[in-house]
Amino acid sequence: MNNSTIVSRAPAHVPRFVRFPRLYRPADDTWLLTDAVLDEVANSERTLTVLELCAGTGYIAVSAARAGADVTALDINPRAVTNTRFNAFLNRGRVTAAVADVRDLPSLPRFDLIVANPPYVPSAAEDPQTGAALAYNGGADGRALIDPVCERAADLLTPGGSLLLVQSEVNDVDRTCDLLRRTGVVPSVVMQRSIPFGPLMSARSAILESRGLIGSGQCTERISVIRGLLPAESDSGVDQLGTGATSDDFPVDQESSR
Repeated sequence: MNNSTIVSRAPAHVPRFVRFPRLYRPADDTWLLTDAVLDEVANSERTLTVLELCAGTGYIAVSAARAGADVTALDINPRAVTNTRFNAFLNRGRVTAAVADVRDLPSLPRFDLIVANPPYVPSAAEDPQTGAALAYNGGADGRALIDPVCERAADLLTPGGSLLLVQSEVNDVDRTCDLLRRTGVVPSVVMQRSIPFGPLMSARSAILESRGLIGSGQCTERISVIRGLLPAESDSGVDQLGTGATSDDFPVDQESSR
């Protein structure tokens, strides 16, 4: 195999998986979100149309395609798009992959399911926003791409469709839920897991503590999968500002990071 690729061992979602250099290595947040996506696909009585934003290596997109979904994957990084196509080829999954910025998306059809694991590590203004940094830097509070995903979800979902987004507690899960409610999407926290800080979060812990994003001496974070439901037209009587579960209402699965 060409030296420009790295073969990684991964869970059984994707039997054959390759990560190109300078792309995010799938980790605990990837596995958690993949489980949520596969549950959604498995519980559907029809073929779901799925849009993955910030697709990275395409791990989640390929997993959904292998489960029978009709998948479109977008990423701002051309290298990520190529990696997604390669992993789809390796696993005989049908995925349409293209370059696009979640902050300035082209005209798109509506989808039954939108999936996103956006870069959410808080960063300083002077931190690079190119190359490998595209895979993890999320702006001062880590929400530079979380917010655009939430703001566009209602416009991209079919009535009755869902958004699945994974993020850290550092990025304020309740703020995400509030933003979704304001757009008419009903949020709930469907999966959570506590993991140790990885190398990047550990390296930035002093900065994060100074900004009030983590507590003194904190060395773990809770990652959450937030599901946002766009009510079907027949559910117009539903309270769209509903009382979906928040980050404190869900039991935490304690598991170490990879």
